[in-house]
Amino acid sequence: MNKFKIDTEGTPEDEAVRDDTVPMASIEGDIRGLMKKLGEADFALSKQEKESQDRTKKLLLSLLDIMDSFERVFDAVHNKPDLVTKQMKKWIANFRTIHRMLRQVLSDQGVTRIENLDQGFDPQWHKVLETVDDPAQEEGAITEEVKAGYVWHGVILRKAEVMVVRHDTATAEQE
Repeated sequence: MNKFKIDTEGTPEDEAVRDDTVPMASIEGDIRGLMKKLGEADFALSKQEKESQDRTKKLLLSLLDIMDSFERVFDAVHNKPDLVTKQMKKWIANFRTIHRMLRQVLSDQGVTRIENLDQGFDPQWHKVLETVDDPAQEEGAITEEVKAGYVWHGVILRKAEVMVVRHDTATAEQE
């Protein structure tokens, strides 16, 4: 006996309406159809979220490139202060303001700089651009950060590009 009954009180005496049982197979078919549509919608939503995240990541990386450009300008000015005119100082002050605003926008979006350089080289966080032989430092020590690395909500946006100490074993064996 079916558990589903249609309340037909107050309806016309039509035979189709008077059938007080709903076929169970029809309900099960409807549920399967709805479950399939729910799965398809869930897949489409996941795909859209992934595409949105990829677009956001691409935008953030572009903003980081702009920030790097500002920092290169600041380094160049810092290294040659005698060439900086009074007008250039005003422009640089404005550039610093824009740089701070850009840094704040990135921070508001969850972008943080990788700050573990003192812990030595870690391939998860760093990309080696060059190695140097420095017997005064421990193997794997980072001597210089060439390009800053960043994390976005726990995901590495860009690894820090670094110079790392690597002791030349051939030189050590000859000594």
